[in-house]
Amino acid sequence: MIAKRSPRRKDGKSSFGALAKYILDAKAAGEKVDFHSITNCENSSIEWAIDEITATQNVNTRTKGDKTYHLIVSFPPGEKLTKDQLTDIEYELCKSIGLKDHQRISAVHTDTQNQHIHIAINKIHPLTHNMVEPYYDHYKLMEVCQQLELKHGLEPTQHGTPGKPGQRKQIPVDELRAGGITPLADFLKDRLNVSMIHSWQSVHDFASSCGCELAKRGNGLVFVDASGVTVKASAIDRQLSLNRLAQRIGAFEVNKNQHVHPKRAYSATPGGADRTALWGNFQDEKTKATLLKREAITTLKEMNKANKKHIGETFKEKRNNLKHGQLIKNSKDRKGWYSILKLEKAKQLEATQRGYREALAKLHERHAFPDWRDWLSKQAQSGNMKALDTLQSARPKATNGNAIHNDSATVTPFILDKYKYHIHRNGDVSYKLKDGGFTDEGKRIRLGKEPSAAAIEAALRMATMKYGTTLNLAGTAEFRASAAMIAKQLGITIRNADNTIKTPINEASNQHKTIAAYIKERNEKRKSLYDILKHRLYEPSDKGDCELAGVRTFDSQKAVLIKRHNEILLKPITDQEAKQLSALKVGQHFLIDETGRLRTGRSL
Repeated sequence: MIAKRSPRRKDGKSSFGALAKYILDAKAAGEKVDFHSITNCENSSIEWAIDEITATQNVNTRTKGDKTYHLIVSFPPGEKLTKDQLTDIEYELCKSIGLKDHQRISAVHTDTQNQHIHIAINKIHPLTHNMVEPYYDHYKLMEVCQQLELKHGLEPTQHGTPGKPGQRKQIPVDELRAGGITPLADFLKDRLNVSMIHSWQSVHDFASSCGCELAKRGNGLVFVDASGVTVKASAIDRQLSLNRLAQRIGAFEVNKNQHVHPKRAYSATPGGADRTALWGNFQDEKTKATLLKREAITTLKEMNKANKKHIGETFKEKRNNLKHGQLIKNSKDRKGWYSILKLEKAKQLEATQRGYREALAKLHERHAFPDWRDWLSKQAQSGNMKALDTLQSARPKATNGNAIHNDSATVTPFILDKYKYHIHRNGDVSYKLKDGGFTDEGKRIRLGKEPSAAAIEAALRMATMKYGTTLNLAGTAEFRASAAMIAKQLGITIRNADNTIKTPINEASNQHKTIAAYIKERNEKRKSLYDILKHRLYEPSDKGDCELAGVRTFDSQKAVLIKRHNEILLKPITDQEAKQLSALKVGQHFLIDETGRLRTGRSL
């Protein structure tokens, strides 16, 4: 169990109301909140309690500090506590920092693998109206956390107490993904087929097949797995929001079939032995680096403290000498000398503190530890091909630009060190030649818009080492023709040397397709190409602000492509509307009103 104070604002202008709405998930109607509590308030209503606490804070006009204390309590993954346990823990922690009698609002969140509590506390006492500032609260919280772990039989956690390493900070979701840990949302998204949803029971069956339960939470829906990890249904797919499902299949219904066995239960463990080993090495090195940094900071603080003590003792001795007439015998001049000594002491203390701040900044810079991707990049730069493979395997598959690839081949990661190269944090390896260069993206080798013959030859030679002697080309006709000719000279087989390679979808290639066929084709490709967004037909409920993604012609019918919420919507339009949209560039916005009419900048 970890209890920590959220960083406070230095200007003291934080809003209790804004914090309360955040921890109660007001924007999503409390979908990620398991339960909440109000303590030491006259009102049991959230709105009235916030008003009451704000009024109490406004009574104290003297203090310039922050009047709100935000405490976060987090538990290890998979640890699910009861409401009584969480209530007791919340009370004991507030008691330990001297705020048990203060007004507060607490909320338990279950939107991550770690069940956690947010506690918003009013530091202004409701009776005395004095502000109570908990000093050294970090150490008090650590001690009480250890006691509560024993009391409730919880998994022991290292709290940074003397002789023990401190707990690491929470790892960002994208870093966890890169480390091979799959969030519940990703697990469900990979298994969801929205077209198979035709009733509420089909949604419940989908949840059960993944080892989860579908439940109402606030004004929305959530999926909850066996360990209590929760994710909003709308975060998996917008079509799973409560409002959209209610429009399609009616009012919410409870699960009537409790006997659906999960095909595969959710597990957030790293995938692959190599990646797991790398992840463990990364965490071990990070822990060691943190300990070294902490020791260096402690040493620096002790030196600063000793320097200040020495300055204090030195000037104390000078004051005593001045007092007893050893520095100056004329008592009339002593008062001025006291002021001079005080000023000199302040200057030396300020110079010492300035030197300490500069040394501390350099220490932080010297002991800075890279994040997961940068660490992998440095490992790969040192010749660790497993690290390079981990980086490149997490990279989305690109489809645009001139490239050489072989999708059916097993990719072997390696470094072509005969050229100057640089490994990027996304796994790309850029090679620099005298005449141009190319980039190894793992599953393909990418070249520039107008690559030189030397760059093409070098890229082809490297491709044979990675993918074998049978290759595919992608990109412009000019590039494919040049690459095919060079490949022939090198004895390399090009599968699509006749230039029948599929190029990005354009208007001419869609002339004999329907809009529905195009949508089906793109969604089929999406299964293998990660950078293709989900496509669907525009619905009247999709009205409002739109981002232009292009205009296409399908079997003499024009359609506008709209990008919104990681989806591409296709709406049939007239020739006049297509002409109206021609004034916009891809990425610019326009409006579709209640009647379905398009409004661009000229007609808004």
